[in-house]
Amino acid sequence: MKTLEIVLPLQVGRSPGWYWDQNQGRPIYWDGKLWYEYSAGVLRATTVWEPSPNDPIVVTVGDTVKITADFYYQGPAITSGYTLYGAIGTNVLGIFNEKLAGQSTLTLPQCTSPTRFIDRFLTIPVTAALGAGATYAIYIKVMSDSSDVAISSAWENCITVQGVTPTFSNFTIGSYSKV
Repeated sequence: MKTLEIVLPLQVGRSPGWYWDQNQGRPIYWDGKLWYEYSAGVLRATTVWEPSPNDPIVVTVGDTVKITADFYYQGPAITSGYTLYGAIGTNVLGIFNEKLAGQSTLTLPQCTSPTRFIDRFLTIPVTAALGAGATYAIYIKVMSDSSDVAISSAWENCITVQGVTPTFSNFTIGSYSKV
């Protein structure tokens, strides 16, 4: 089993307010948990898309993708109730369409000042749910119960799935008989 690692920053510590999404050319609003876009007089949840800063990793069915979070935390110790969740998917009309997901329990020590963590991760086994020859995006978030606490931007073009060509070798007749 191969493990391929990607590090994503979480949107922790960003102040609520309006921001300019330079990749999509639109204003977006951050409420401290989720991104929203203003459309037809309504704020609707949206995904912020960023190009991956790295070349795509190439995987095949059976590989495992490791996504590591990069964030600062300040607060009491977290011993239960929090999950690091991540997904591999596609951009469908600006919304993240999850194809595969993984999660891990998130625990943190008490931090009296902003402390950087770069060792919290989750893994996602690659299955046939990802089509060969396609390139996929990723994102991660921190959840408490079923609520999102912090969420990363989605990074496009992170994972390319390589098809596996069937190969036969030592092909011969095993036996024959009358039936």
